[in-house]
Amino acid sequence: MSININHLISPDEQAASRQPIETALTLPRQAFTSREIYNLEVDRIYSRHWVAAIYSQEIPGSGDVKPFEICGIPLVAVRDNDSTLRVFHNICPYDGCPIAFGPARGIKQLKGAYHGWTFGLDGSLLSMPYWNGYADCGPDALNEKQGDLAEVRSAIWQGIVFVNISGNAEPFEDYIKPVSGLLAEYDLDLLEIARDADGEPYICEGMIATNWKTYCENACINILHEGFTHRMYRESSDVPRVDEKGNKQFRPITDGALVGFEYDHSALTDTYPEFPIPPLGRDRQQAPGKGYFLTLYPNLYLAVMPNIIEIGVALPDGPDKTIDWRGYYCHKDAARAPELAHALDSVADMYVEAGQEDNAITEAIQKARRSPVFTQHYFSPFWDEPHYHFTQLVLDDLTRSD
Repeated sequence: MSININHLISPDEQAASRQPIETALTLPRQAFTSREIYNLEVDRIYSRHWVAAIYSQEIPGSGDVKPFEICGIPLVAVRDNDSTLRVFHNICPYDGCPIAFGPARGIKQLKGAYHGWTFGLDGSLLSMPYWNGYADCGPDALNEKQGDLAEVRSAIWQGIVFVNISGNAEPFEDYIKPVSGLLAEYDLDLLEIARDADGEPYICEGMIATNWKTYCENACINILHEGFTHRMYRESSDVPRVDEKGNKQFRPITDGALVGFEYDHSALTDTYPEFPIPPLGRDRQQAPGKGYFLTLYPNLYLAVMPNIIEIGVALPDGPDKTIDWRGYYCHKDAARAPELAHALDSVADMYVEAGQEDNAITEAIQKARRSPVFTQHYFSPFWDEPHYHFTQLVLDDLTRSD
């Protein structure tokens, strides 16, 4: 996309955000409200990077299908006959019509609603009825024109399906490595998404009337807001996360695409309730000692506690709307245990309450960005290192040449 970012975010505004954190300013307000900047983000961020998209639990078996979108780009996830999950552009090569209009279970093939083209679960074109006048017309009639569905590069991590629309991102193993490395104390193979009393996975979906960057700045990288925005933190003597001498009781994390912070879970004994759920540590005799709030740029969010991990996905839907999904994971021995359903309900309620409190704030901020005095603001060097690093990641992508 041949857009000159200097026409959207001036060189002076960019330079102000590039200063050291002590003097730097945030992105200007139009970065959160402009349709042109949003379109550029779709092209330079959400099309080029690995992007968390959907939960694989939504398409559990062979022949299961789920259409979805990333920033308006229609895609479809399909389990083939070997239960391999594939992602395709949800577009018929002939007529441009989506192949899948809604989720389906156990189907044998995909069939276009417009001209009846059929495709195998591996995306291969099977038939084109009456393309050449004959009911049994097959792919050979295309004379080497491309008729298969266009596959999108994809990967699965902890039940999250990631896609790379451009196909040019780094190997997925390199992308996810900072997360798995940081969480080395945790045995992630033990994770399973928790189930409610009806056996349904704990996945909550919501729509927030705010820009995706505002959502991100709040979700897992804003530390200071806890004691002012959230009831459970206001009632805790552990917050704010400083000792009596003003020393940090957290460690900022800025490792490439991974931003957030780490803390000692033992320092939050007056904040987080104890849940009767097995710990997730590699050491079976001792629960992990560290907790984390993390964002894997651009749109994966993790709230990591010794026995519960919330894994969230947030996707922009225009400059002023973000759709988010939050899944609650625990030890696989507890995920489906009926006797722990009440405890898991309490976990979900805790996260839902915090999410509602955050949403009210971020939606108000989005409205306030229309104010003439809401331009570029400054950072707190003490608290805002993750926010500052996130800003640099966004600017790096927006200013990268085509």
